[in-house]
Amino acid sequence: LSAAGGAITIADLVRAGRITASARSIDITSSGGLFFDKATATAGGLSISTAQTLTVNGDSSATGNVSLSSAAGLAYHGTLTSGGTTQLTAVGGPLSVASLTSAGSVSAIGRSIDISSPGSLTFDGAAATAGDLSLTTLDFTATGPLSATGVVAITGTNGISLGTLTSGGTTALTASSGAILAGDIHSVGAVSATGQSVSLGSTIALNLGSVNATAGNLTVTALDVTGTGALSASGNAAIDSAGGIALGLLSSGGTTRLTADGAIALTDLRSVGLVNAVGGSLDIGSGAGLSFGNARATAGDLRIATHGDLAFVGATATGAVNLSTTSGSIGEAPTGGVISGGNLSLVAPGGIMLPAARSGGTTL
Repeated sequence: LSAAGGAITIADLVRAGRITASARSIDITSSGGLFFDKATATAGGLSISTAQTLTVNGDSSATGNVSLSSAAGLAYHGTLTSGGTTQLTAVGGPLSVASLTSAGSVSAIGRSIDISSPGSLTFDGAAATAGDLSLTTLDFTATGPLSATGVVAITGTNGISLGTLTSGGTTALTASSGAILAGDIHSVGAVSATGQSVSLGSTIALNLGSVNATAGNLTVTALDVTGTGALSASGNAAIDSAGGIALGLLSSGGTTRLTADGAIALTDLRSVGLVNAVGGSLDIGSGAGLSFGNARATAGDLRIATHGDLAFVGATATGAVNLSTTSGSIGEAPTGGVISGGNLSLVAPGGIMLPAARSGGTTL
């Protein structure tokens, strides 16, 4: 099909063979399925809509907007270039695009979605209604909601910025050369993230897998924060929860801030800089030494157990206080006092140096 000086408009194209179309603009509808080798709109938009599977095997482009829609599946095996916005729809089947370049925003709906791009993409929204969502770009931005009933995997090599993300499975975010900023993640499975800096938020509970900020800070804010995977940051680490915090390994190359209305529990905390921890109760272990600016349990016990030296400006609890180190000392300068509302236990083979200690119960 060719119309070099005008438009191609077909209300119902039914053809079993391969199709090539070139015109200033293209608008084709089919009551069946179509197979395109190529479609080029040289001075306008490209719109193809089918009732059955739409397949494009070669490279296609439009100087204007692109709309590809299928009531079944949409399989794009070549390179798609859009000079405007891009709308991709596969209501009844999978949606896949091997290589997408779009000057304007992209929206996508399919039972499952798999889209790759050699450049930057901005999504108005993407919904995988019965499967996984996989998006791979150089720079990734989403101004609208992203969702999948299955697994979500988003890669933006130079950075990821998104608002609302809903995942029915696990969630993986990767930005090897940039920052990750996710405003509100709802994920049934664990959330993993690797970026130069990582900021994760959620209005509900957030279960973390492996999270790594390779060249910056790590920030997590959620209703509850849990996880058994390793968390690390080359810079500062800050975890804030309206509920509780329960984590395995957290390594911070700078300062560490832990804040929760409920309990804070960490199996192994490593922090180069000062640690500030305020929660209903504290239970923190470390395979190294720790220095606390403030350790405060507002509604329970406080327990800190380290392998190396344990220093702090202040440690207070409404309940019992248990401070111990297997090989170091407690209270190396700068040091502060301990206030316990219950029993007080201090264990340190290297010695204990405290200017003041107050116990509401027994002292060991």
